[in-house]
Amino acid sequence: MAKDCSGNRMPFFKMWPRDFMADPEVQGLGWEERGRYVWALLCSWESESPGVAPVEQWSRWLGVELEGLTPYMPLFRRQDGALIQKRMAAEFEAVRAEKEMRTQCARNAAAVRWHSGRIPDAMRTVCQAEAEAEAKAEIETNTHTSPNGSASEFSLSSPPKREPPASKLRHRPPRGLDMPRTDKDWAETFAESFWPAYSEFKPGCYRAAAWKAWCAIPHPEGQSDWDAVWSAFEGYREKAPSEPRFRKDASTWLNDYHRNLLLETG
Repeated sequence: MAKDCSGNRMPFFKMWPRDFMADPEVQGLGWEERGRYVWALLCSWESESPGVAPVEQWSRWLGVELEGLTPYMPLFRRQDGALIQKRMAAEFEAVRAEKEMRTQCARNAAAVRWHSGRIPDAMRTVCQAEAEAEAKAEIETNTHTSPNGSASEFSLSSPPKREPPASKLRHRPPRGLDMPRTDKDWAETFAESFWPAYSEFKPGCYRAAAWKAWCAIPHPEGQSDWDAVWSAFEGYREKAPSEPRFRKDASTWLNDYHRNLLLETG
């Protein structure tokens, strides 16, 4: 079965209908031969080396004797005793390179995140909204009436601009969550690595529910905890149903991971 550099299976490949139908070598095949050829390509993708196989193997996939390979030979090139379907071999390398690049980008982003002092974007919006709400409430309390009992000169609909204190922006935890350095990195990991990857894997997930489940996962070790989550996600992605609608919602998967983690640690 086709696998990427990490050993994860790749259950699909790109097939370009116009290129396939416009290929003069394919047009030269009969209808039955075209069907056999497509079946052989599918079988090749499920092999260890898509697009490359011995002559005898292609013969079995095509369902013909060695002498019956003649109509198909223009579709392949010989190399070291094997027949190579160069388009499939090229598509395999392209898909594997794309998956490798995405995995490496996620790892690089996580490595930078755990060693940076940035405020997570996921936290900044919540913290700033809470700080601004508190600042507005404070203005309303202090300026509703002046010390001499008269109405304040400031309008509540247009309060004077003031930046919330830096401590509130940086250290106030969302929804009562204690936010040491590790939790800030954990939140940023969710926003920039886990959520984009899972929402692509399973479109239509509820981010709020996933965020709640994410926060509940113990993460005292930071980077190693994230590595464990990512490894478990890649393992699930490898075995998950091919149709996205049958895959677990992000919050469901995170809750299952958390439950299994608690069972493992006793």
